[in-house]
Amino acid sequence: MYLYYLFVLIIYLMAVITASEALTQASGWLALSMFFLSFYRAGRLFQILGGIFVALGVILYGFSAVTFMDIPHLLSDNLTLVAFVSALPFIQTAVRAGRYDKQLQHWLFHRVESSGYLNQRSLLTSYGLVPFMNLSVLPLIQSTLARHLQSWKKGKRDAFISRVTLRGFALVLVWMPMEIMLVLALDLTGAGYIAVFPWFLLISVTMLLIEIIRGYLWKNEQVMLSHHEEIRTRSSGKVWTLLLAIISFLVIVVGLGELLDFSFILMVTLVIPPFAWVWASICRRRWRFQVLARDAFRKQLEENIHPFVVLFVSLGWFTGTLSETPVIEWVQAPFETGGVSPAAILAGIPLAFIAMAMVGIHPIATMTLLHEVVGTILMPISPESLTIVYVVAALATFTVSTYGITVTLTARHTEQNPYRITLRNMPFALVFSAVGVLAAILLL
Repeated sequence: MYLYYLFVLIIYLMAVITASEALTQASGWLALSMFFLSFYRAGRLFQILGGIFVALGVILYGFSAVTFMDIPHLLSDNLTLVAFVSALPFIQTAVRAGRYDKQLQHWLFHRVESSGYLNQRSLLTSYGLVPFMNLSVLPLIQSTLARHLQSWKKGKRDAFISRVTLRGFALVLVWMPMEIMLVLALDLTGAGYIAVFPWFLLISVTMLLIEIIRGYLWKNEQVMLSHHEEIRTRSSGKVWTLLLAIISFLVIVVGLGELLDFSFILMVTLVIPPFAWVWASICRRRWRFQVLARDAFRKQLEENIHPFVVLFVSLGWFTGTLSETPVIEWVQAPFETGGVSPAAILAGIPLAFIAMAMVGIHPIATMTLLHEVVGTILMPISPESLTIVYVVAALATFTVSTYGITVTLTARHTEQNPYRITLRNMPFALVFSAVGVLAAILLL
């Protein structure tokens, strides 16, 4: 199956790069076959969402201006996102091939004497590894912390782990070009990455400093670590190579994007595999990388890609038909005639994201649907402001979404109630969202 999916994605990427109508038509109908192949492997939540979006799209089709020849365009509209998700294992494999994850214990616990310092180290370690390992870093850090904090009471240990790992996870992804929420927001609004990058970095660093300071001021006490004899002093060289890799990747993506006039998400998707290979080669891990990357990429297309295929193909179909009906105008009318200010709309977006996350709606779906309503209102004013709020609001839900994968994984690894994690992180999510809204309003 993975060879068929790879074939479809290659056809689609060729269609985008060459602007071929014939290849676009072909990739659209092939995307429909991918949808049916993935549907029964996608999991119950994504099956429900995909089924609803397809059914609504079929109903709206009869009232829309969409023609039969437009259907392939709608079905393939989000395949760039599927290709992007497919490419992510390459960068994660480069980290594993370079054995950066083996430095984790040293980065977390070396010379740690207080809970405030451990809070800082945990946040910074998550901040450093998440860009490359993404979701796979959560169980790694959480299990390491749990093993070395056995002397703490379970409630205290669970609270600490769910706080520092989920918040560090969300904060770094705000500005990372490998994060799907960021590339989706940029794709929807058309904003330039360079225009929003300073603001994302400012928001991220501000919230990180707030969390670090809070850790020192609130219940800062001496730490007694279990298994302390395992901790060894390691070279800090790998920290600098990670930083250099991030900077190099950003420069290459932005530079080639400007030169070739490709969209940001397309450029990131195309750059990831060769960049990961070159990085592993420089680190003298090329052969190990090639073996790991082959297996990881195959697993991604055979096992992990199905929820995204169902969600993205169905969303493309639904939003495409919806945008060609009067429904959007009816929904937008109260905002336009009621004199609702852009600042008020921006402030309401994070609340909508959090509310939808509480009932299990994925932030990708929330962002896409909200954009159909508020996009045409706010984009003429400031697409950068809209992008900032979309990304911050979406990532804030990663810390509080009771049914989301991040909270669910954390609950499983720490053996605690996911609702407790949600309540514990809700103040952070609201403050994080408020900082994002404030930055967006300043850009209006």
